[in-house]
Amino acid sequence: MTEFKHYCVSFPNLIEMLEELKRNNLILGINTNGKGQFQMDNVIVLGIDKYFDASE
Repeated sequence: MTEFKHYCVSFPNLIEMLEELKRNNLILGINTNGKGQFQMDNVIVLGIDKYFDASE
């Protein structure tokens, strides 16, 4: 569990899609079935946390 964040991989074109959504002034949130800090660590490692305005 503690090492998973070092091996997670995003879908192709994820960053490009998020950038396009933000360029269109959309407010983005993230909903996941992951647990707490474990999932947040994955989001941070993928470098996508900065695209979301809300997370829970």
